[in-house]
Amino acid sequence: MDGDNSALIVEDSPILGPMMADMLEELGHSSTIIGDEPSAIACLEAEQFSLLVSDLTLANGGSGLNVAREALRRQPSLKVVVVSGRERPDDLPAGISYLAKPFSLSQFNAAIAGSA
Repeated sequence: MDGDNSALIVEDSPILGPMMADMLEELGHSSTIIGDEPSAIACLEAEQFSLLVSDLTLANGGSGLNVAREALRRQPSLKVVVVSGRERPDDLPAGISYLAKPFSLSQFNAAIAGSA
């Protein structure tokens, strides 16, 4: 992906990942879906994205916050949205938007815009 309107979705749910990809497509983004922290980090090493959307809690003890921090370390201008069915973490770093599940397309779009 070239990075201009490309999104990396880090979501271990086989239902929610594609659902977010469909929503992002409606908003003009192409997407890559990854299901775990190590694969997401490897993908960030290999490709540039304009947006990262990550679930807070990932399979096998993975952390969406770890992915977000690593993504911002590599690409400080990256838009980052963390989504979760849990409460907003107290230690959410500056520059990362939080979106509670479930969410609508308009809420998703607002979170993306707010992460700029």
